[in-house]
Amino acid sequence: MNLSKITEWIKLPPRYLIPISVVTGTLIILDKPLLSLFGLSNFVEKTLPYISIIFFTSTALIITSVIVCIINWGKRKIASKNEHKNITDRLCHLTQGEKLILLGYFLEDSRSQQLLIGDGTVRELESFGIIYRSSNIGSIDYFAYNIQPWVWNYVKENWKKIFNEGDINKYQDYINR
Repeated sequence: MNLSKITEWIKLPPRYLIPISVVTGTLIILDKPLLSLFGLSNFVEKTLPYISIIFFTSTALIITSVIVCIINWGKRKIASKNEHKNITDRLCHLTQGEKLILLGYFLEDSRSQQLLIGDGTVRELESFGIIYRSSNIGSIDYFAYNIQPWVWNYVKENWKKIFNEGDINKYQDYINR
């Protein structure tokens, strides 16, 4: 028996394993008169142990595949929730430069603004997933950056937790230079 063929069979995706499981399971549970009607009774009698092995193996692989999908989905959900919590915590502990950039979105009532691509503060906000570069086309130094929609909503709901009157005054002074 060639072991490499068995490992290839184990790697089959569920879309191929489900029909195999259904057909072999049907052959196992059908009554002898019904199998005779299709001319399969002799075939099933002679190969029942092999059919059973194929059925149980394919069913086990399908179940394993479903369990792996559920586990991966759960991991993604947990990672997303942790990332969301980290970002919301980060939004409550912004530096003055980060606040100035974010205030530009809210005080101008725009979800997009032109920012320096080489600015470390911009890159930090981008790396945390607070803003994102919305276009690969820009001027030599400036590119369009949008604020994440959920960040926009979170900041609107938690405005006083993130910004104070002094931050707004500093933004006004920065703009009026």
